[in-house]
Order: sequence, then structure tokens, then C-alpha cells
Amino acid sequence: MVRYGMSWISIHYRSDEQTLNESIIAIITNLLMFLGFYIAHKGTEVAYNRSKANRFMTIGIGLILAGLAGNYYIISVKNALGG
Repeated sequence: MVRYGMSWISIHYRSDEQTLNESIIAIITNLLMFLGFYIAHKGTEVAYNRSKANRFMTIGIGLILAGLAGNYYIISVKNALGG
């Protein structure tokens, strides 16, 4: 556990090491990005219902951005801790 700002985190400070919690967070963020691409792809296949296609695309892009933000957060925390 390392103090980062006002909270405690369990991310290893070296960039070549990884804790179990960090691995789980990385898996979840990568899963969010994969689901985002899949849902956005499904949105491009809907030709008969424009509102459904727009909804799928919006949700897909939102999940992709959430996954990217999560991965960026993990990397920035590791860099801030001295990795």
C-alpha cells in the first residue's frame, strides 16, 4: 500500500512489477474497451432503426473512452510513484 494524494493505493511503484489488484483493474479496463468496440460494431450493423444504432454507438464510444481513461490512470499513477 502506497499513499497517493489523500488516499492509499495498492499499485506497485516500479513499472516492471504489478500487483494482483492492478492486474484486475487492467483486465477490467481492457474488457471495457473490448465491449465498447463490440457494441459500436453492433451499432454499425443496425440499418433499420437509427435511434438504436445511435444508442449502441454512443454506449460503445463511452465504454472505449472509460477503458482508455482507466488505463491512462494506471500508467500515470505508476509514473507519479517513480516508475
